[in-house]
Amino acid sequence: SEPPDVASVDAVEPPSWSEPPWLPLGGPGFRWEALWSGIRGKSGQGTDTEEVCLLNQGDVVVQAANYVRLSNGLVRMPIRTICEDFHRDIWVTLDARGADCATGRLFFRQFAALGSANSLWRVCSARVIIRNGPDLASESCDEIVPGAVVTQAFECQWVDECLRMPIKMGATVGWVTVDARLKGGPLFFEFLAPPTDGRWRALKPARPRAASNLESSVLLPNVKQGDIFFQNGPWKILE
Repeated sequence: SEPPDVASVDAVEPPSWSEPPWLPLGGPGFRWEALWSGIRGKSGQGTDTEEVCLLNQGDVVVQAANYVRLSNGLVRMPIRTICEDFHRDIWVTLDARGADCATGRLFFRQFAALGSANSLWRVCSARVIIRNGPDLASESCDEIVPGAVVTQAFECQWVDECLRMPIKMGATVGWVTVDARLKGGPLFFEFLAPPTDGRWRALKPARPRAASNLESSVLLPNVKQGDIFFQNGPWKILE
């Protein structure tokens, strides 16, 4: 059968890394690197929608919203690229390993510089140890409990097959493990929000205001439950 959303993929040298058996960690704002040339970006979720662009091996894209698994087993992901208007989603196949097709492979991997400064993350597993450095043997300085939200300080690093992330701790920086699944451990954090350019769906009605202050003037129209809107600046945590 025809390969899903990829052109002349067999002419490209295969990537020199082993594919993980599970779908990689992802979420809105995540950066992904294309593993093959000729990956087709489509205008919609379905593979039969209009072709918008072609991606080449090494291209880095930003995930626009959660990926979805289609009934045929393909995992499709909405993305935006630097040259595209982020208000329009472009869809690509992230993972075809569960599909009945000739190219059942992973098309993207997480970009080495995962996440970005001021992204929000929430502890989704057991209690997490905070250490003074990225090395897993560095001295522990604190710990955080399940459900706690932390702020990323700068880019993540892979250390001994564990994804390590620097987090803000007042005026200092501590290091935590985001993902230890390659070592047989758990996924410790879930991604909550990028620092800017995020896309959000309202869970409840909300009142937009002119400034971050809750006493600032109310703007119309109100946000209705289910509305989707785009973040155009950095979020702010009020004291």
